[in-house]
Amino acid sequence: MAQSFRCYLAGDIRPDNWRQKVLQRFLNREGIEFLFPQTGFSYEERSLAQTERYRTGYQVADLLKVDQADVVLAVIEKDSPSAYSGTSAEIGYAKAKGKYIILVKEPTTHLYGFIKRISNIVFDKLDDALAHLEDIWEEMTIRGIK
Repeated sequence: MAQSFRCYLAGDIRPDNWRQKVLQRFLNREGIEFLFPQTGFSYEERSLAQTERYRTGYQVADLLKVDQADVVLAVIEKDSPSAYSGTSAEIGYAKAKGKYIILVKEPTTHLYGFIKRISNIVFDKLDDALAHLEDIWEEMTIRGIK
């Protein structure tokens, strides 16, 4: 059996907004798996989130998920604090690991220029990025790569 095509969903960890839209769009597709920062950790548990051990744990877990991914879909929403911290770090790490990076940046969102430049492709709208992700997944499926 072929390995699944894996996509890491990098972005703000607020209760799920855009990630649900991604899952809905790919609901009936076989052979694609989405990896989430939230998997295995409760960011809502503030007592745990305050400890260095917990922060180190979820940071390492997130980077391991990037390692497992074929593609990183990074979404930076307006007023997202992750534009300057976690998501940017994940994008840089993904680039260093040779991952294909799809960045969605709302037009009014400020973002460091190098984050846009190191991404393989940048979109203003999530729907456009998802259409691109579908194209990649379909091409890999046709070629039997995944």
